[in-house]
Amino acid sequence: MADFNYKATAELFLPRIRSPRRQPFGDERFAQAADAIRLAVDDLPRECLIGACPEVGGRRYGGDDIPRSYESAEYLLTRRAARS
Repeated sequence: MADFNYKATAELFLPRIRSPRRQPFGDERFAQAADAIRLAVDDLPRECLIGACPEVGGRRYGGDDIPRSYESAEYLLTRRAARS
C-alpha cells in the first residue's frame, strides 16, 4: 500500500446487502482516506467489507486492501483495540 494516500479525500462504496432489515450504512465521502479506512475496519460489520470499495485520489481499491491499509505503518490515526 505504498502508493495509498491517507490524507487524500476518499469515498467508500459499500455493497448492497439483500436483507429484510434496512442497511444501516451507505456510500460515504471522507475528508481523508484514513477516516474511511477507520470506519470500514472499526465500525462496519465484517460482511460489509466483502465487496467494499474505497476510492482514493481517483483510484479504486478492493475490499481486501482495507485491512492492509489499516495495518500499514503509514496509517495516520490511532487504531482501536482488536475486535473479537
